Amino acid sequence: MPTKAVRSIRPRKGNLSARAADTLRSQILRGEFEVGQALREMEICRTLGISRIPLREALCRLEGEGLVEIRPNRGAIVTTLSAAELMEIGEACRLLEVHLLREALAAVTPEVLAAAEALLDELDGIDDLLEWSQTNWRFHTTLYCAACRPLMVGIVTKLRARAEPAMLKLVADKKRRAGLNREHRAILACVRAKRTAKASALLDAHLLAGKDAALRLMAPGQPG
Repeated sequence: MPTKAVRSIRPRKGNLSARAADTLRSQILRGEFEVGQALREMEICRTLGISRIPLREALCRLEGEGLVEIRPNRGAIVTTLSAAELMEIGEACRLLEVHLLREALAAVTPEVLAAAEALLDELDGIDDLLEWSQTNWRFHTTLYCAACRPLMVGIVTKLRARAEPAMLKLVADKKRRAGLNREHRAILACVRAKRTAKASALLDAHLLAGKDAALRLMAPGQPG
């Protein structure tokens, strides 16, 4: 199987392993590597201009995110998310995110509301799927961070990162992206009005529908 070219990153101040992880993560999520494809260490090191130590640290980070699997004596390969994993992640995120929104409502400030609204306006003009997904999550965390539960936000962020490949399939359709953003605006309107029960119900429905649609997209021959 041919190896895809890895874009070069220039060594400079900062964590080389983090930069390598960012580069490889983006390429994996954008489909530039096939599931099951081996990531050849020497070739990647040469292209990125780094040694094997920071590269292996980067691969360990990506393994923790579920994007690669490191096999003894065989190196790292690109992995994929199972339907069972996606189901579990979806269930956990619904529980945690709805709780975070409830806790955040009383503390949401006009500045937070303005920042969230600006992100929704930004989403309307984004066509790049990875950028859309990342901005989508920034909208959610802008609200959740008002709950002052950084550990819980961190847990959900890691779960969502694990499900990013499924999220990218989910938002590949432009009409679906527009529909999701309409749901965001309805949630935000309820947050602005301090309608805790309604905002929580809308978020729960938003997350449930997204999980179910992503699972359908993972099923061969099934419509999204």
